[in-house]
Parts: sequence; structure tokens; C-alpha cells
Amino acid sequence: MLIAICIVTFKRLCFDYGSAAFAVMWGLGALLGSLSGAWAMSFFGAHGLPVHLAVVYFIFIAGMLVRGKSLADKRESNRAS
Repeated sequence: MLIAICIVTFKRLCFDYGSAAFAVMWGLGALLGSLSGAWAMSFFGAHGLPVHLAVVYFIFIAGMLVRGKSLADKRESNRAS
């Protein structure tokens, strides 16, 4: 149902590009995530995977905070002009 709504709402070509980008990122995450998780486990032992996940989520949250701040700054500058 959600896919049907997305197809109707967005142009078909944009939906295809979005699906392809999602598939590429999913594949890269599967490949690089398992490799880096295994490297962390070989380096840190049994605690490597939780350390790896903590680092990945910290980087993700920091990136979201920085992006949110930059988007808020852009909105504020658009209101001022």
C-alpha cells in the first residue's frame, strides 16, 4: 500500500531512482558493515561488535544533529530574506 502511494505521489522515474539508491546503500551496508564488524571483533575480541555498533550509531547521530542544525540555519536565513 505504501509503495502504491509513493508511486502515485512521486513521478515514476524518481521512484525508480530512489529504489535503486536504497538497494545500493543496503548492499554497501551489508558488505562494509559485516567486514568492519568482523575487524572490530578480531581487534577488540568479544566486545568488538558492541563497540563497533556504538561507534557507528554515534557517527550517525552526530551527522543527523549537524545536518539538522544546517537545515535550521537555512530555514532561518530564508525567513530573514
